Amino acid sequence: MLTQDMITDSEALLQASEATDKAGLSRRMALKSVGALGVGYAASVQPIMAQTAIKTSSEGLTAGEISFEVNGFKVPAYRAAPAGKTNLPVVLVIQEIFGVHEYIADTARRFAKAGYLAIAPELYARQGDPSQYGEIARLQAEIVSKVPDAQVMADWMVR
Repeated sequence: MLTQDMITDSEALLQASEATDKAGLSRRMALKSVGALGVGYAASVQPIMAQTAIKTSSEGLTAGEISFEVNGFKVPAYRAAPAGKTNLPVVLVIQEIFGVHEYIADTARRFAKAGYLAIAPELYARQGDPSQYGEIARLQAEIVSKVPDAQVMADWMVR
């Protein structure tokens, strides 16, 4: 069932498409759309909400925090694997903007339950602790924007 908000939003999108020029979507409308998507995405991945969704047991797993050295820096990570198993296929679990929190650790445990060695490195560790931020804009400005691509690539080469 469509709510009045959904109908209003749809009508606004239709009106906006009529207002664009022959080249397509205007830059202003594109920015509004991206901004709306970002707000929706950010609300959906807040760690507080994610922590209440799923809780996979670590029974039968070797799971917990580890660290590995990259260029003289100990990168913290979360690791999960089936207990007592070796030569497992490896899955690198990508953190989201708030770092490696419980939902990311749970994702690693789910991969481990499926027979993988799952590792989730803290890619922002050198720049700060993203879990201490409540505002995405501030987090992006103070941590995320300062993480060089070369650092991320080096940290993904888990040893």
